[in-house]
Amino acid sequence: MRKFTKILLVGLAILLAQAAIFAQTTGSLTGTVTDPTGALVPGATVTLLNDATKAERSAVTSSAGIFDFQALTPGNYTISVEASGFKTAVARNIVVNVATSSSVIIPLEVGLAGESVTVTAAQETINTTSPSLTNTISTRQVADLPLGTRNPLELAGLQAGIAVTGTNVRGSSISGLRQTTTNVTQDGINAMDNFVKTSSLFAISTPSLNSTAEMTITSGTVGSDQGRGVGQVTLVTKGGTNQFSGGLFYMNRNDYLQANSFFNNSAGLTASGEEASPRPRQNQHFFGFDIGGPVHFLNFGEGVPSHWSGKDKAHFFFAYEGFRDNFSATRTRTVMTPEARQGIFRYNRTCPVAPDPIDPNCSGGVQTVNLLAIGNQNALNPITMGLIGLTPLPNNTTVGDGFNTSGFRFNVSGVSNNDKYVGRYDHQMVKDTRLGSHKLEF
Repeated sequence: MRKFTKILLVGLAILLAQAAIFAQTTGSLTGTVTDPTGALVPGATVTLLNDATKAERSAVTSSAGIFDFQALTPGNYTISVEASGFKTAVARNIVVNVATSSSVIIPLEVGLAGESVTVTAAQETINTTSPSLTNTISTRQVADLPLGTRNPLELAGLQAGIAVTGTNVRGSSISGLRQTTTNVTQDGINAMDNFVKTSSLFAISTPSLNSTAEMTITSGTVGSDQGRGVGQVTLVTKGGTNQFSGGLFYMNRNDYLQANSFFNNSAGLTASGEEASPRPRQNQHFFGFDIGGPVHFLNFGEGVPSHWSGKDKAHFFFAYEGFRDNFSATRTRTVMTPEARQGIFRYNRTCPVAPDPIDPNCSGGVQTVNLLAIGNQNALNPITMGLIGLTPLPNNTTVGDGFNTSGFRFNVSGVSNNDKYVGRYDHQMVKDTRLGSHKLEF
């Protein structure tokens, strides 16, 4: 009995986890079917077809003339409605977005069953079913908007209700709340750092730009089907379609096309083998590809090759993105002044107006002490002098006390490399109006 209870609890936990994932990675579509007088039409057969994958769902309107499709893959759909005594109504380009509920109204016309009519302006653009404040960044926007870092999360900083300080999109405030109140998920999985959760728009595995289908940002009145956090950012990975498609990309950011910083110019930096005031080195390379389409198999089991096509059934998507960055960053360190290197140290001291007969070095408010002049027993150690001589001379006064220490500004080099691999597989397991629709996503 205990073993059965454990199995039941594990199964329930898996079911709840799947329900939470589907709620965060899919959309929904509800609608109403009416006749020419505006009256509701119950018992109408509604068929929903995904334009890209041809995945099909069906439903029957309730006594109130309403149909409801849940857990839909984001994309464009076509709806056809059939009812006795009416023409078949077809509504195209119905858009379903992730983590949002779409709504349509399908009017029917009296006619024969073999006749059909195309319905236009069927989709409702105003959300009347949910109080959530949600905005969706579409696939076209993800691909077309300029992103120097190729991180789609930076597009969230363009949305209303998100406050960005300077260029720090990662530390944005959503609806005036703390950064810890944001939840970022990718395909329904929490993508944030759960141990050090200090940035609102940051994912441990930065999403790949060419593998992101769309992104939804909810900045207020989050539903109970969402995870923790008042601000919700939901990303969905692209999937394959019935048509093979793909692309290559390359992007380069180079310091030869950039201006130098003001502080480098003002300090007159000089590096060995470089011009005066060199620019910080930056040579970034973004490159990669993506491909998707139906799955095809060749079967040689019986000696005669046979072909199996995954069109309308099985689709794949794969993307790779590489990043190579040879850079340098400007740093400022504290070093000793030429006088201090010789054992001559200075400090402030209140001196009389006339020269001090006891200490003639006290003049102008600055006390000068030469350790080497005091006695050989206090002379600087030659080993220490050798080590100090290896350090560079100061070239700016942004740090240090202004007497014995000052600043040395220089460019330090570094390398940052990264590779991202994204794969997805979708399979329509069952496609039967009697048994329902069952789909596998990996």
